[in-house]
Amino acid sequence: MKFNCSAESLLKEASYALDFAAQKNFVSVLSHFYIEVSGNILKIQATNQKMAFTTTIAVHSQEDGSCLVPAEKLMNSLKAIDPATELIISDDGDRLLITNESQKIKFFLKIDSTEKLPIETEFDETESIEISQKLFLDMLNQVYSSISTEETKYAMNGANFEGEDDLIMVGTNGKKLSMYKVKNDGPSFKAVTIPISFLNIIRKMGTGEGNFRIRFSANGNLVIFNFATYEIYSVLISQAFPNYRVVIPKDLPYTCRIKTADMNEALKRISVFIDPSLKRVLFRMTEDSIEVYSDETDQGKANEIIDCEVQGEPMEFSLTLSHVQPILKTLDSEYFVIHYENNRKQLIITTDPKSDYFHLLMPLNL
Repeated sequence: MKFNCSAESLLKEASYALDFAAQKNFVSVLSHFYIEVSGNILKIQATNQKMAFTTTIAVHSQEDGSCLVPAEKLMNSLKAIDPATELIISDDGDRLLITNESQKIKFFLKIDSTEKLPIETEFDETESIEISQKLFLDMLNQVYSSISTEETKYAMNGANFEGEDDLIMVGTNGKKLSMYKVKNDGPSFKAVTIPISFLNIIRKMGTGEGNFRIRFSANGNLVIFNFATYEIYSVLISQAFPNYRVVIPKDLPYTCRIKTADMNEALKRISVFIDPSLKRVLFRMTEDSIEVYSDETDQGKANEIIDCEVQGEPMEFSLTLSHVQPILKTLDSEYFVIHYENNRKQLIITTDPKSDYFHLLMPLNL
């Protein structure tokens, strides 16, 4: 195997592939990249058996071939080279040589056999859909902070994604819930739960341009994303996602309309005084203002008053700061609205004007 390519192009693809390679304490072959040159196309693959990555890039090939190369070592080698460098990469059966035209740079990486990684490239599919990257990433951005990362809540360690009459994405940790719903103009598909580890990679790799082609394996075990030169897939969460519909209140009669920037700035300042043992921020509503304040501790307290418009009964309530703050930071409107009935029932936050998403929060005991 021998080919030429730029350090920059190879580093970019290898950095994505590294997210899919297993760590050192896993089966050794899974801590490698599989690279294969055929014609003037370089294929790069990586997997940790739960997720897999395949991409191709154009190179100038002098000799076709393939090998397994240590993923982390290749990445560290490429990071140490000027991205503008034109690389010459070849192997002698035992080592991969990375050098440049002047031969002043030389890295020798021990390589493994040409045994391919355990990556499935053919799937029996049940459905295949096309969705704009922008829409999918917008949906994910709104539900992301509500996805549980607690290992004991495995069924919630991902986003519920479904497409019957509507295209719906939901994230919840059992104490808050975020939902994005739009009309589904494409084929319908059953609900799946996509793991947060895979969604993190989608957020990293997605550009917001073009489409994702999303496929689901017939056995209900895998989801496959195709976009640009990439094919990536992940094992789905097998446990059933909670029945989120039963916790969404059908009618919340009262509203409080607040300027988004004002609340974000207030929470930023108040957070300095939040009691780490309670982790809560308190709110006191009147007819035309809302007071945001912290519990008083030995080191002091903070409070701030913000103008608002209340329709209905004012009330006092308390929320977990780490629940409400990330949600408000994602809102893409000048104003938001809190829909409520009392401080013992779920609150719903929407934008004003209303968007395709909402966030549900459970108040804490005062």
